[in-house]
Amino acid sequence: NLPDSRRACIPSSNSIATARGLARHYAALLPGGVDGVELLPPGRIGQATTRQYPTAQPQGMIVPFFGLGYHVGHEFSDMGTRGTSFGHGGYGGSIGFADPEHGLAVALTKNLFSKNAAHRDILRAVRDALGVPQ
Repeated sequence: NLPDSRRACIPSSNSIATARGLARHYAALLPGGVDGVELLPPGRIGQATTRQYPTAQPQGMIVPFFGLGYHVGHEFSDMGTRGTSFGHGGYGGSIGFADPEHGLAVALTKNLFSKNAAHRDILRAVRDALGVPQ
């Protein structure tokens, strides 16, 4: 929480946001956006979330789960199994993502880091409560 750390620009590793702010960011990436704000047109989101296949398959990696800057849904993803879901996790179990098929944007932030986090159970409960398939 040092001011220098909070002001540093470290791409892909230092987002600081509230859960509400992060969810609104992902909602603004959904078709139609949120409150009149649509950050990218659906075609660009489609490009950014298309799975990228490396020319040389990394050892042990059977199915790539990265788009251009986003993780995309897959069998073991906290975002769900559909490849149309996209987002990114953070240290200690925080996560933000969008599910365009269901118009869902979710963020879970934490103030306690632990290896035994309950984020998967929480996200499953949110989807169940909203009737959104896993």
